Amino acid sequence: MVIKSKKYKLYDFLVIPIKNSPLWTIVIMVNKVLTALLPSLQVLVIAKFVDTAVDIFNGEAQRNQILTPLFLIMAMVAYQYLNGSLIGIINLRLNIRLTESFRQAIAEKRARLEYRHIENNDTWDLINRTCTDPVGKITNGMNNILSAADLIIRVISVLLIVMTQVWWAGLLIIAISVPLFFIAAKAGKSNYEASKEANKYERRAGYLGNILTDRECVEERALFSYTDHVNKIWYEKYETARKINIKTLLKNYIRMKGSSIITVFISIAIIGVLIPALATGGITIGMFMGLVNATLNLVQMMSWQLANVTSELANGIEYLKDLSQFAALSEQAGATDLPADMSGFDFKSIEFKDVSFKYPGTDRYILKNCNFKLNSKLHYAFVGVNGAGKTTITKLLTGMYDNYEGDILINGKNLRDYKLSELKGIFSVVYQDFAR
Repeated sequence: MVIKSKKYKLYDFLVIPIKNSPLWTIVIMVNKVLTALLPSLQVLVIAKFVDTAVDIFNGEAQRNQILTPLFLIMAMVAYQYLNGSLIGIINLRLNIRLTESFRQAIAEKRARLEYRHIENNDTWDLINRTCTDPVGKITNGMNNILSAADLIIRVISVLLIVMTQVWWAGLLIIAISVPLFFIAAKAGKSNYEASKEANKYERRAGYLGNILTDRECVEERALFSYTDHVNKIWYEKYETARKINIKTLLKNYIRMKGSSIITVFISIAIIGVLIPALATGGITIGMFMGLVNATLNLVQMMSWQLANVTSELANGIEYLKDLSQFAALSEQAGATDLPADMSGFDFKSIEFKDVSFKYPGTDRYILKNCNFKLNSKLHYAFVGVNGAGKTTITKLLTGMYDNYEGDILINGKNLRDYKLSELKGIFSVVYQDFAR
């Protein structure tokens, strides 16, 4: 799989899993439909079971007539009992397939990015958000879409049964669900915006936390005694991120809790309407029990499950926006190529001719009309204060940036005429904070 530069839409939460694992994705989708139809089937089966039991008690039906609804109830209970374990296994297989393909595609796209995106704070935050648990975000998006479809099927099927008994009760439930939908959507968007803001501080806190705990930094911590100072900065970043998340979650919780209280009163009113119909014989005892149970479950879904699904869908849409921006980031040709075999290369010289360079998005030249020549069989050292351009020279030589002015020559050949794989075969760089 390859991450294509395009505007990702909500349906891509389904398209990506289907492309990578069609069998398991389709099984999950079919299971969702069956699960969604179960509540309405339960209403009818329970109603049939109770009414048949009453008729048997009154001597108006044979005892064997209750076997069919009893068997159906047992089958539905067995399905619900076994379904969770089976779907758990299927979801695990789907995650493995997505990890092998989609996660790898994300990693390869990240490896192909121009180096300037890595050193830019805004694009690095974008990369960090997009590349952190991409499989989890795709599967969550798929599950949320299927949960939304599940909810719609449940609501429509149960509402059809309710409206056959009290037609206006179904319309009332629909009228309540509309504002709840918009409230939940707004909550989902605000949650993601808050997470984006908090992520900036969390990333910095994570970096500082590594400095405070990593074994590689123990000598510097002991030598310079900076633990208290760095710990204070870490705590400030951590607290800022925590307060952003808590404030947003608390606001949304109060908003959705208030909405759910309203739906509770509405459900009580609907049940109250069904009681006179039961008393006059308009509905049977079994249908009354089934409708009461279905109405309570439906209201609970509308007040909490609807809120959660809508909120998560809005959250997912924001992630797709990030994925679209990430996919559109420019790439460096040959970034993932392996080093070329340069065993026959005979190094003679490196020369900078009037080289000037400033980092993208800045106005200050790190190098200005820089001229020097390094010859083979000699050792050189660049000495200077922080920001003088020592590391920048290595970045230019290794092809990380090519937007410099002037010429860089290796053995008299312009650096831009070398392939990136050839530069990888020529140079070997070891940084102070090196990767083992």
